[in-house]
Amino acid sequence: MKQPHPSTKRLLSIKNSAEYMGRGVYGVREMIWNGEVPIVRSGRKIFIDIQDLDSYIQKNKITYSIRPEDERPGNGKSK
Repeated sequence: MKQPHPSTKRLLSIKNSAEYMGRGVYGVREMIWNGEVPIVRSGRKIFIDIQDLDSYIQKNKITYSIRPEDERPGNGKSK
């Protein structure tokens, strides 16, 4: 069973979504315009479901592995 989210609100304004994501308002608007997160409309107001923001974060997580120094490009060693 999924734990309830620590936030008390499920729908966030664009401004609150930006704060939650650590992005600017314009960055969140770009996410909407690019179709990266769905929106909920209530009249003229736009809201974003916090679960969709969490899903966006999960889908966009990546990991990097650090290559050994011998395999790094430009180290001056030829193979």
